[in-house]
Amino acid sequence: MVIDDDEEVAEVLAAFLNTGGYDTQIATSGSAGIRLVNETVPFAVVCDMRMPGIGGEEVILQLKSQPLTSHIPVVVVTGYCEEEFAGIGDAFLPKPVRCHELVEAVGQLAA
Repeated sequence: MVIDDDEEVAEVLAAFLNTGGYDTQIATSGSAGIRLVNETVPFAVVCDMRMPGIGGEEVILQLKSQPLTSHIPVVVVTGYCEEEFAGIGDAFLPKPVRCHELVEAVGQLAA
């Protein structure tokens, strides 16, 4: 699952994951991402931090607080490299993200 308010960025991240063998869905808002994660319970979530409405930090806090989704690893991907975001998810990648970096981060979460 990729959650990013920039649809083009979300599509690129999803394409990266698809090349790594992952089936990927896209949500272009935090609220849509939470809803879709609850409906599909994906293997992992790649989430942007700065989004209008419900931002990435709130998305992650909500997912981690629910028994159905608390086990899902989250890769934080953001253009804002504030240190505060590094500890929120299970992995942290600054934008621009390279394909192999994202696939490797998700793969490590599978181990």
